[in-house]
Amino acid sequence: MKTIIRKEMLAKRKALTFREVEAVGELVFENLLKIQEFVNAKSCFCYWDFKNEVPTIKIRDFFKNKILLEPVIDKDVMVAVKREGEQSVYNGYGIEEPKSYILVDKSADISIIPLVACDKNGNRIGFGKGYYDKYLAGKKTIKIGICYSWQILDFVPKFDNDIRLDYIVSEQQIIKVN
Repeated sequence: MKTIIRKEMLAKRKALTFREVEAVGELVFENLLKIQEFVNAKSCFCYWDFKNEVPTIKIRDFFKNKILLEPVIDKDVMVAVKREGEQSVYNGYGIEEPKSYILVDKSADISIIPLVACDKNGNRIGFGKGYYDKYLAGKKTIKIGICYSWQILDFVPKFDNDIRLDYIVSEQQIIKVN
């Protein structure tokens, strides 16, 4: 079931235009600014968007003068790092990562989580490798999934090791998960 949903959602996302992606990114960021935990956070763990994911540049810019942590895949495990310098490299999945960094062991106040689909209960479908679920397990961080409104479904299957989101933010709405 997750595989079918993932395939349909990724095809729909791939068909988006640059203008559509940029417009949604602006609106999602405006909605994030309505969440006090986001505005007041001193640190943020945030991914680099790729393949028409909701853009994260404004989020990363917002945290430039605070603490911005980024994901890096290291030996098939995702870790949080603090960038050193401006240079980036692309990992095996084609995702941008910092070239030089310091490994960070503590949780960020908030974590911006990518998704392929989710439901209003905070269950999400990612790319299927489990990187975020493994990384977030046991971390004390507010988990905010950002997405296009059409990625929010009535139901997505959940497995025992899946980590639920605390907020879902799209261009149209903010959902605080109970």
